[in-house]
Amino acid sequence: MLSAVSDVYDGQSLVSWSPDGLKVACIAQNRLIIRAHDSLDILQVFNCADKVDRTEWSPDSEYILCQISKRGITEVWSASDSEWRCRIDEGLAGLSRSRFAPSSREIVTVADFQVRIAVWSLVTASTRHLRSPKWSDRGMAFSNGEAYMAVLTRKELRDGVAIFDVQTWEEVQSFALSTTDAADLAWSYRDNSLVIWETPLDCALHVYSLRGEMLHSVLPASEKLGIRAVKLAKEGLLAAVACYDETAKIVHSNTWKVLVELPHSDILRNDPSVKFFREELRDGHAVNQHVYRHGGSAPSRPSAVEYVETELKGEAVTLPSIPRPEMADKVGVSMALFSEDGAFLATKNERHPCVVWVWDMHRLALHSVLVHRFQIRSMDWDSSAAATGSQCRLAVATGSQHVFFLDSLGNFRAGSTTERFFRTPCEVATPGAVVGCGHER
Repeated sequence: MLSAVSDVYDGQSLVSWSPDGLKVACIAQNRLIIRAHDSLDILQVFNCADKVDRTEWSPDSEYILCQISKRGITEVWSASDSEWRCRIDEGLAGLSRSRFAPSSREIVTVADFQVRIAVWSLVTASTRHLRSPKWSDRGMAFSNGEAYMAVLTRKELRDGVAIFDVQTWEEVQSFALSTTDAADLAWSYRDNSLVIWETPLDCALHVYSLRGEMLHSVLPASEKLGIRAVKLAKEGLLAAVACYDETAKIVHSNTWKVLVELPHSDILRNDPSVKFFREELRDGHAVNQHVYRHGGSAPSRPSAVEYVETELKGEAVTLPSIPRPEMADKVGVSMALFSEDGAFLATKNERHPCVVWVWDMHRLALHSVLVHRFQIRSMDWDSSAAATGSQCRLAVATGSQHVFFLDSLGNFRAGSTTERFFRTPCEVATPGAVVGCGHER
């Protein structure tokens, strides 16, 4: 897996890997720094106009944008040409969100209060304005074939969808929805339908044709608190619906039927097919191991911690949990991530903040459970072409100085020399199990 851990570069945040995995970008104060993926040598440094809120690489890894919402501008930089730069100014309309179009040569921006969508060409310097979206940070998706963009809209208290051709940016289709309050949408694997789900107040997910016909109602509306997130596997057959009722529902994208509901209960029953891993102190005295397991002081050496597989020995295990909170953002399955080949699904339930559940999508059953000392901050699967089947690798970052790895063949652990380094999102780059993390700002 991972043979070494790099030095810590203090004071840098918003770490993001380029899609080709060959470059990594980060923000230090108002500077954008681009480094080489292998040596972390600095390739480019750019001075931004103000505090950067988010960054995003172009799909071809040639450009990177810096969104500066405070000034309503987007700055675009070239990773290969230090002299090239572009500034997009939304003026009085303000800036809520910036993102790249699939062409990598166009920027799609959303103005404050969802007043409008603007498409800016980096080649011709032209601008095209589209109809107002419902949301700025969601409700917009490009088709898998990168030919169309679907946008959620809302007019006269009714939801709708507008579909645009990304070559001409002409609106090619629009239709009204029967939803109460649509939260987000996604394209199906074959780009022949749209998956649309409601806000958490309504537990409902619908599939619409591109002509506006409702094809399926996957989760009929109920009085339960609804959906937190929907993730579609890249290979297209399965979709995971993470819900507030502490289940992840697996849906088949051909029939749009719920195949199974994956529960996240307090008790882990004895099952010889389930692997149980716990974060433990390696090669320590029994007393020190007991203190560490129950929240005692961490060792000074990062290499002194690893995953330890524990046999259930016919007994049920009570997983660490917190009382059922009243706040909605602390309820339900908040993370659901498919592996690159769709063979595994990793989930996190908010009532078990230190536990990662890994599900086998071939058996539609629990594969392994990972218990940590600190809350799970983020996790990511290896997206390289070799990371399939038994070579699937999952990286987990917690509120400690360690980042943990798991694959289907064994365990591995890598650590940092600072207690703050791995408290914010980790990301696995395309070439392999390389992890980048940024400090909290």
